[in-house]
Amino acid sequence: MKPDRFPAGDRFNESEAVVVKNEILNRKESNPDTRKIYDDAYGLRPEFELHNMNSDPCGLVNLAEDPEYREIFDRLFKMLKKQLIKNEDPRLHGQGDIWESYPRFMGIRKFNGDHPAHRGVYNEYYIQPGQRIPQYLFDSKAITPNIDKLVSEGVYFTSSVSVSPVCAPHRASLFTGKYSSSTGMVVNELRMNPNHKAIAHVLNEGGYETGYIGKWHLWGDEAGGHHKDKNSFTPPGPGRLGFDGVWKSYGFHHNNYNSYYYEKKPEKIKRSGCSSFMHIGFIQPEWCI
Repeated sequence: MKPDRFPAGDRFNESEAVVVKNEILNRKESNPDTRKIYDDAYGLRPEFELHNMNSDPCGLVNLAEDPEYREIFDRLFKMLKKQLIKNEDPRLHGQGDIWESYPRFMGIRKFNGDHPAHRGVYNEYYIQPGQRIPQYLFDSKAITPNIDKLVSEGVYFTSSVSVSPVCAPHRASLFTGKYSSSTGMVVNELRMNPNHKAIAHVLNEGGYETGYIGKWHLWGDEAGGHHKDKNSFTPPGPGRLGFDGVWKSYGFHHNNYNSYYYEKKPEKIKRSGCSSFMHIGFIQPEWCI
């Protein structure tokens, strides 16, 4: 699992350039409390972590080595390993280096090992048999005509970085154009503050009709219980961040087929097949199936 790597690349140069980070760097040597924040945010992570989310919702106290929690740790670790093997996680099947095969367009750091992936080039040493790469990323073996057409008629970004690797914080930033430090959405299972100007508000002001279809994950504020209506249904109003038109959404789940969504009431509406057809129906109603 590469516990020898820093979670933010080379500690801080690949993380956000914000005021909070600068304050942490300036005070970490003189203030023990700030030093702990620095280590938690940018330091090496231990190989194993266990947190009690009821008493420690921010995950700051690692209980993995605590004898009192040994039985719980062993049980959860066996469950995790079993699930990863079942899901054919490449790291559990001796193919963890596949993650090094993808091209890095930003030359911000070198890869470890004897076969560094050069900027913008796939590392063939790690490519697995049967692995296919979209043709627009220089692989002649892949057949992706629709993606190729989309790229030829539009713009694709080769040097972009997500502001957060976590779902809800990223969504909040995507809709508002702000960092997590401004939206307040620093982890999942927080309710988004509606007092932000989001992209749908701007589109509405420009005369566009806005709708939202699919996963929302910005309303439920309870750890777990994702299928409960109080967490999965976002009521009409400010909490929908300006998406005031068509609403066929839910809070959080990974059931992409034969799932459910909500509209105006906290009542699940069953949906068979993939949600892509609902997107098409919104854009081109005569194509709706």
